[in-house]
Amino acid sequence: MAQKSKMLTTSKFSQLSGISVPTLNKWIRDGKIKGEKRSGRWMIGENQLKSKAVREFGGAGDPGPAKAAAGGKKKTTKPATKPPAAAKKPVKTAKPDKTGSKPTAGAKTYSIDEFCALTYLTDFGVKAFLRKGRLKGEIDPGGNWKVFAENLLDPLIKHLIR
Repeated sequence: MAQKSKMLTTSKFSQLSGISVPTLNKWIRDGKIKGEKRSGRWMIGENQLKSKAVREFGGAGDPGPAKAAAGGKKKTTKPATKPPAAAKKPVKTAKPDKTGSKPTAGAKTYSIDEFCALTYLTDFGVKAFLRKGRLKGEIDPGGNWKVFAENLLDPLIKHLIR
């Protein structure tokens, strides 16, 4: 008599195999691995850890302790490497009193909320652009960012104007 395989939820199978749950759901729908719905949840047989799709996805790493016990392989990824310093583009800084080209004293500025209303950017996006140097601005004595109006003429921002 054939022995029935232990059934695992997609999240448990994901932990053992290193494959994301959405990918597992897609593979089940595509027939790459076998699974069945039980009480509205996909359940996958433990024997599927040795399936061709999982083996191909696993890469050539050493199986970890939990994965080796379950028969799966550990997914290995390359560590992120930074490009050499010479290959980097110079970045404009938008920190207060460190901007290379400050507008004249009477130049128009906008608060972050006002700038968001003029463009399709969110307040989070405007703050991120200020930090990264894609937008020029300064921090007023009250601690609030003021975005320079000249940013609206920048070709990188111009297409985002409402």
